[in-house]
Amino acid sequence: MAKFFIGLSLGAASTVESGVVVMQEDGTLTYVDKLFSMSDVTYFFDNFQSLKDSIVMVSIPWDNTM
Repeated sequence: MAKFFIGLSLGAASTVESGVVVMQEDGTLTYVDKLFSMSDVTYFFDNFQSLKDSIVMVSIPWDNTM
């Protein structure tokens, strides 16, 4: 069973801010932050210790050319 839920809202470009939130299974917010580049996003996921016990949801930005 998942212990954490991670929400990631990606910015429209690699230099646009993204947002991340981590919530425990009981609904307690554990972490809320802005990530300023894709390397910050990578760093977050590389260093989040409970990733295997998490469900990750990603919001992909809308692009009219898609």
